[in-house]
Amino acid sequence: MALGATRRLTDVLARLSDGNRSAAVPAAELAALTRDEQAALRSTLYGLRDAPEHTAPAAGPLARAVKVARHVVASAYEGAIAFVRHDGRHPLAYLVEAATPILQVTRFVEDFAPRRHHQRTEGSA
Repeated sequence: MALGATRRLTDVLARLSDGNRSAAVPAAELAALTRDEQAALRSTLYGLRDAPEHTAPAAGPLARAVKVARHVVASAYEGAIAFVRHDGRHPLAYLVEAATPILQVTRFVEDFAPRRHHQRTEGSA
């Protein structure tokens, strides 16, 4: 859901930057980053669907997707500052406000996802 929200942000940013080459490049890069991360996460989750129960959870890819989503939201919001309306309203404000609960939940999930800790043995340096 968070990556879907970022996709909507990059779509709006791309429309805003239509005709403005300096703004269009970051919009395209953020959109590509979002698509790549969605594809990677989808692949991981489909791979786990048929995996045995003892297989490690998707905590790593999930955490990476959450970080990418936060990065894209922040970058898209920053990229759209040049398009603030005359009334002072940021053009992506309504999308960021709508995505905030989703991003908060993903942060909660990331914080409580099981993590793999590397244990040092006495013989290792």
